[in-house]
Amino acid sequence: MKSFSGELRGGLKKRYGRLPSAAFTAIQFNRYSSQGAPVSQETTRKWMRGLSMPSYLHLKVLIVWLKLDIMKCLDLADVRLSDASLGSDIFYADETIRIAEILNKLPFKTLETVLGLVSSRRPS
Repeated sequence: MKSFSGELRGGLKKRYGRLPSAAFTAIQFNRYSSQGAPVSQETTRKWMRGLSMPSYLHLKVLIVWLKLDIMKCLDLADVRLSDASLGSDIFYADETIRIAEILNKLPFKTLETVLGLVSSRRPS
């Protein structure tokens, strides 16, 4: 999670010229995000400090909004994410890392489209 929080803080500094407060970040995130539940100041503070990771939908918004590096956000070397909706743990395989590397090389407009398509699909 430290890699994600560092990437998030770097993206915020690049966008705003300084590291904004968690309250400001939450307000801006909620203005930018058109999907999912709004986030609180406490949530963004935890993200910025590396105490928690955003959900997939929130991460997608952050990657596109702040032009973050997917590989750094996911810290694919040693991250283990829990998918509460499935009740299971997901471990990254070599194929997942290769997919993330490919996505990371896409122009941001294309990445936004791809992530939108992926997040709109529901398992059958």
